[in-house]
Amino acid sequence: MSSFISSMFGRGSSAPAPIPRASPAFTSQDPEEMWRSLLSDGFCVLQGAVDKKEVDEALRAINRSLGSHVPNREDMCPDCKTAPEITNLFNKSAVKGALDMLLGSYHPVGGGQIALRFPGDNTVGHNEVPPNWQDHWHIDGLGDHANKQKSSLYGDISNFTALVGVVLQDACEDFMGNLVVYSGSHIELQEYFKANGFEDLYTQGVSGLPRMRFQRGHRQLHLRAGDAIIANYCTAHTIAPNISPYIRYSVYFRVTSKTHGSGNRGQSSVHVRSGMKHRPESMLDVWCDWPGLKRHMTVATATSQAQGQLLHRQQQIELEEERQLRIVLERSKHDT
Repeated sequence: MSSFISSMFGRGSSAPAPIPRASPAFTSQDPEEMWRSLLSDGFCVLQGAVDKKEVDEALRAINRSLGSHVPNREDMCPDCKTAPEITNLFNKSAVKGALDMLLGSYHPVGGGQIALRFPGDNTVGHNEVPPNWQDHWHIDGLGDHANKQKSSLYGDISNFTALVGVVLQDACEDFMGNLVVYSGSHIELQEYFKANGFEDLYTQGVSGLPRMRFQRGHRQLHLRAGDAIIANYCTAHTIAPNISPYIRYSVYFRVTSKTHGSGNRGQSSVHVRSGMKHRPESMLDVWCDWPGLKRHMTVATATSQAQGQLLHRQQQIELEEERQLRIVLERSKHDT
């Protein structure tokens, strides 16, 4: 099992050499970058978070399921979603350590979504990338008539705390069915929801999302088998067209803080009917259920303030030294 500490400070000596990446990503050797990436971008990437052994076992379970069942795009590999080979990607990897640190107490992860993207998915014509494909972003947990499993979500929002994805096969170029994220969208959506509320999402589901173009655009993540991504629930995302000859293998876990559903309504003025899954507080303050991250923000702010005070004091000392030096020089002129 990979420990979180080892993932933070480097792979084992037997790990394959890093390959070039066209899109920037959090490097597991720099834990400080994890905090910065989450706060600024709404997501971070943990390179090599899952050992090859766990990756291979998950791939074996998925491929065995594909050989035994007709693939159902809306419910892929239902016989292995809760299998140990799948849940070990979370529970026996650096991912769990990272979430323990970021969220503190959260509900156990009992299963994952098997997310496969086949050659030709989301393409048009003869394996071509459709125009404006990047405009079709979403956040999870909303009603969607195009997906039978999500048609029951109208009238509610099934939000959660963190989206966690584990990559099981390299996708190191664009348009391989990559996960696509929109840096900073978590804050833009937070501000949109503060201004506009959630009624459109209740009544229209995913169609009620604003058709906004985010200020910082989109990024196709280039990831290797064993890499993991942690994203805030409100971070907009989509899937790139797959024009490659390969199936993209990933597993997603949706992690929910134990404050979700606890009756802790915080400062929210949004009325939520009894029995609803929606926790509006965590969409109006996107880090409210991330106590580890908030502690880091507090410490970072205090450190920055202390450094600022120290710098100010040092500048005052230097100014006083310059003043004293001018006085001495002025006296020397008079003496001569």
